[in-house]
Amino acid sequence: MPYQNKKYMKHLSKLIITVALLQTPLHLIAQTNQFLLNKEWSTQFGFPFSFNRASSELDINDNLITVSHSKNSNDKAVLLLAKIDSGGQIIWDETFSLNIDNHTYGIDLALDVTGNIYITGTGNSSPSGQGNLAFIILKYDPDGNLLWQTTVEGAVNGDDIPVGIAVASDNRVYVTGVARGTSNTLDYLTVCLSGQNGNIVWTNAYNYNNLDDVPTGIKIGFGGQVVVTGGSGTSITNWEIATVSYDALTGLQQFENRLSNNGFGISIPSAFETAPNGDVFLTGSSVTSSTAFNIRTVKINGTNFITS
Repeated sequence: MPYQNKKYMKHLSKLIITVALLQTPLHLIAQTNQFLLNKEWSTQFGFPFSFNRASSELDINDNLITVSHSKNSNDKAVLLLAKIDSGGQIIWDETFSLNIDNHTYGIDLALDVTGNIYITGTGNSSPSGQGNLAFIILKYDPDGNLLWQTTVEGAVNGDDIPVGIAVASDNRVYVTGVARGTSNTLDYLTVCLSGQNGNIVWTNAYNYNNLDDVPTGIKIGFGGQVVVTGGSGTSITNWEIATVSYDALTGLQQFENRLSNNGFGISIPSAFETAPNGDVFLTGSSVTSSTAFNIRTVKINGTNFITS
């Protein structure tokens, strides 16, 4: 079974289990599966503050890889990467900083099939502290050795903050985040890098109507497309869920899907997955009135990117 199919089936299995649990009386769950709630171990590391973003993945040996941040001796945030075994013991931990006098944060991570670790975060390399935040992309080997580092900045001067990273089967690395664009509004900035050396292969920015667009996630589609979703303004007071796909090799935008919320309020996706046939399933919040929100789950056809 291809690697992408395995990931899809894993997420589908989680969904089925969740639905089954929701349909089971709570007192039966407590009586029959109480052992599931017993804590087996806990591990504490790092001293995070002020920016509470973190991400974790299991590697091929069931070790937990976690990225977040800690504090250095100058009371500045440093990116913190740790590998923890299945018994809760820290195998190794590594820190990274663009500049010891400025903050550097870890945001998301992804693994390739051989266990290499790809990190994205944000930081400021200016010694004066007056510069802006930039995307940081790092590659570590399974033993915690840094193999390469790359920084990416948006089209104009401003803070650029990634939200997600994905690695394709050919080890190309894809990162998306929010960046200040040429219209001085926020854009989806999506970047492709070589997994071998971190060189930038292509970049593409999504801007709708010269208003703010803020991505929330990125996935590799089964057909080779790169899929990004987020919230996108149609006016100052109205945001829609906007999902776009790019050709993985060239970066050219292939499709765009916008989910209307009747011209009122803010709708934001919170999670999404791509199916083996290229279909996209996403869920998020959708405005229904001035005081009410609904949970909205949508299927986007992978062939023509039309909402089913």
